[in-house]
Amino acid sequence: MLTASAEEVNLNAPHSPHPNAIEAFNRVLPKIKHAILQSRRDWDKHEPQMWSRAARLSDAELTHFTIEGDLVQVRSGAVSYGTIIFGKIRIPAVEDELGQGYVHVRYVGQCRPLVTRGRHPHAYQRMGVCRCRCLRAHFHVYEVVT
Repeated sequence: MLTASAEEVNLNAPHSPHPNAIEAFNRVLPKIKHAILQSRRDWDKHEPQMWSRAARLSDAELTHFTIEGDLVQVRSGAVSYGTIIFGKIRIPAVEDELGQGYVHVRYVGQCRPLVTRGRHPHAYQRMGVCRCRCLRAHFHVYEVVT
């Protein structure tokens, strides 16, 4: 597992998603939705309260969101192994006395392309998406329906 401490990552301030963040999250949207469903199943085994605000929702209702409409906040920073991006995604089906529901996702984009003569031909990464589109990503849903 890839990790970085607060001393190693200089995150930008939380902000509305820019087009490059929307592109990065859209490229891996099915994986994000899968990770959300897996998180709910895992938490339901030993701490069902974690997803209690979404307990009445089917899997389809829980994952019925779009990046363009529901990715409400991001922040990112460069790390030695790529780019780390935090995203706050609204879950439209969760709206109760506590307000709207969100999931918070950590996304690590890594550039691991085929190497040409010992170096990457497009050594440029922005928000986890390289010019050559050699995206590799790891996800962790780290806070749910808050």
